[in-house]
Amino acid sequence: LETVRGTFLPQRIVAVNDERADVELMPLLDGKGPREGKARAFVCRNYTCGLPADDPEALARQLAPSPASA
Repeated sequence: LETVRGTFLPQRIVAVNDERADVELMPLLDGKGPREGKARAFVCRNYTCGLPADDPEALARQLAPSPASA
């Protein structure tokens, strides 16, 4: 969350998935929970989610603007 909060993303939506999450209410979370007890982050753009980021550096790279959108 620190990586996301430290990145300028004016139209971001952050959804947290844990054992209390209602996947029926928010199907986007289905299959995107922690793995082996470790947090993962998925960056989704234009209705498509990328591969999970397992560390802050990988997440920062995914959050960086793409050349096409810069």
